[in-house]
Amino acid sequence: MTSNPWDAEHPVDAALATRLVHGQFPEFADREAVRVGQGWDNDVWRFGSMAFRFPRREFGVSAMGLEAAVLPALAERVPIPIPAPTLFGEPTEAFPYPWIGHVFVAGTTGDRAVLSAEQRIALAPAIGRFLRSLHDFDVEEAHGYGIPYDGPRGRTDKTAAWIIECSERLRGTPAEVYIPAIVDIASDPPDSSDEIDVLCHGDMYCRHILVDDQRRLSGVIDWGDVHTGDPARDLSIHISLIPPEGRAAFEDAYGPMDDGLKRRARLQALMYGVVLNAYGRDVGDRPLLAESVVLLENVLA
Repeated sequence: MTSNPWDAEHPVDAALATRLVHGQFPEFADREAVRVGQGWDNDVWRFGSMAFRFPRREFGVSAMGLEAAVLPALAERVPIPIPAPTLFGEPTEAFPYPWIGHVFVAGTTGDRAVLSAEQRIALAPAIGRFLRSLHDFDVEEAHGYGIPYDGPRGRTDKTAAWIIECSERLRGTPAEVYIPAIVDIASDPPDSSDEIDVLCHGDMYCRHILVDDQRRLSGVIDWGDVHTGDPARDLSIHISLIPPEGRAAFEDAYGPMDDGLKRRARLQALMYGVVLNAYGRDVGDRPLLAESVVLLENVLA
């Protein structure tokens, strides 16, 4: 049993990644493993022009299957690069899960880019256009790929209760000053919505946004939570990553959002703030911890 929820059930280090990739895809035998990143559900290693993702826990296996089903079709219809799996690794005695490979999507994640307020504002239109193209994807086609409708994630009363509980972990940290405002917002959650059903990334936050050297949007990664449902989960990025001064430009690119949708998006953004703060402290990730504070400042502005 793992000691905390962030621990991996089956972590993949460089030696194991090399053994798996070289063993099943010998065309990469002359390429060394370079760590790309480590998330809650996956370890990612690069071999030349390809990135290979290995589930760190059983949940990541089913999530990866959804990505493999829909992303090749979606990649042709969105304006920026996303992972489109083309290589499929098999479980072995050394590693019990299937795994995937796709062309490496270049860029720096939002939590590592140390974005200024002006750079965040400049990103707003591109993120808005990307989400508009994603949310315009035909829902019935998505269901045909096996993508599920995920209504329960839109139950904002449960999300709000969870936020209040988790906000207690901010005590004794610099973010403690935000607790009253967090509790105030979460104590009056908006109504959930099952009426809007669009294809969603499902986990749109700073670590899944890539920017290039000029801090332009260059990719969106980690699609393990892809589903159809309330777009508020994705639209939380326009409140968490982008300061208030950039939100009009986001909406100009994305399209109008009613007050209920904005309130649900704000609640989701607030959830990211408290979760990332706790995670960043637990694993000693200082850049992510710093970004979580910026996130909370943006949400509460």
